Amino acid sequence: MSWILLFFAGLFEIGWAIGL
Repeated sequence: MSWILLFFAGLFEIGWAIGL
């Protein structure tokens, strides 16, 4: 797995948590 995938997955999850 590429580190950038983990990076974007982390941003998406954090953004989703903040969105909710």
